[in-house]
Amino acid sequence: MSRPAGNTRLKAARVAAGYNSQQALADALTNTAPHLGIRGLAVGVRQIRRWESPSPPWPQPDIRRVLTHLLGQNVEELGFTPPWGTEGQRPAPARRGVVDKTVAVFGLTTVPVQPSTVMQPASVGTDFAAVTHSHRRLYWSVAPAALHPAVLAHARLGCALLPETANPGRRVLAAALAES
Repeated sequence: MSRPAGNTRLKAARVAAGYNSQQALADALTNTAPHLGIRGLAVGVRQIRRWESPSPPWPQPDIRRVLTHLLGQNVEELGFTPPWGTEGQRPAPARRGVVDKTVAVFGLTTVPVQPSTVMQPASVGTDFAAVTHSHRRLYWSVAPAALHPAVLAHARLGCALLPETANPGRRVLAAALAES
């Protein structure tokens, strides 16, 4: 029986930003807060574990500010569901860092906002997601250190395919890429 995947968006952003453990992210949040003018903020590994669970709690405002600063994504992109729901009134979203019509994907490559002229078939998202699902299942029987190079190559492939993929395949591909 497989375990629920949890908040894979936050975990993917954490690892992509170079925080290989939950403790490393907790320490970075605590250490960065004073640099942003937030005093007395302390985040523990238990809180990170709760955020990476299948139903993460909505972070407090000061923590949201530091979390989005460190990981470069807004909280909804990090897999959190706002308490007011996705359909209701919501505050203005944080601005994304857009440079020359590209959005930086932490150290992998840049993903153009506009799709390029070469388009992938509609099935590319589903096919990519199937490989991502297989990697997740392999983590139960293969040592992570042995599987990591294949997952990293798969993530790089996803970054290359994303700008060449139109919706709805692009959404499926992006979700699988976040999990990778």
